[in-house]
Amino acid sequence: MTKFATRDCSCTHRTYTGQKRPVECPHGNRFQTEAELTPKLRAPLRPVSEKRQAEEAAGTRRRSHGSTLSQGKGFEASPAQRKKVKGTVCVGCGREASEDGTVAIDPAHIWPQGKGGCEHPDCVWGLCRGYDYSCHRLFDEGKLDLLSRVSENPETFADEVTHPLLHHGVTLIELVRRLAGNRQELVWVERDLHHPDLHPSPTTEGLVAAPEGVQ
Repeated sequence: MTKFATRDCSCTHRTYTGQKRPVECPHGNRFQTEAELTPKLRAPLRPVSEKRQAEEAAGTRRRSHGSTLSQGKGFEASPAQRKKVKGTVCVGCGREASEDGTVAIDPAHIWPQGKGGCEHPDCVWGLCRGYDYSCHRLFDEGKLDLLSRVSENPETFADEVTHPLLHHGVTLIELVRRLAGNRQELVWVERDLHHPDLHPSPTTEGLVAAPEGVQ
């Protein structure tokens, strides 16, 4: 025999072997077993140390919320980066943010934070995020070619493109691979960069074609 009850009323129900489990009582409340209605006990959090409390009071450490679990740096964009892309269009497809929220423009890191990208505004540009497709996701997965966009408007993206090279120690070929996406052919670009004597005027412009369409 199994006994069922609800959280919001005093209705009960018993079932025996072979009988179906009841769904709702006459009041519309869901039937649950005693085990489901019993709250699970959790181990209490350890108190914050006196040293940590002193550091938080002095402002030298971020205030905790009672847990001693360490918190990572995370990969959220900085307020300055969000302010930069607000009201702009997607660098990848040109879409604007929609009023109903189905399309948003995210600050996408040109060089990933996991590899040393920073919170400076020049480290991001605006890419769309929507329910149908997301240029931001495609760029992070290496499936979106933005090198052709940069080649078309080099002056517009001069600060963003030079930032990883000057401030994060990124090599030119690493940046080209990041911007072009792993679907593109980079053999000629690599040959020009690694063998300048064979190619007195190395250039990446026009060597990597933009994808036919965002998939």
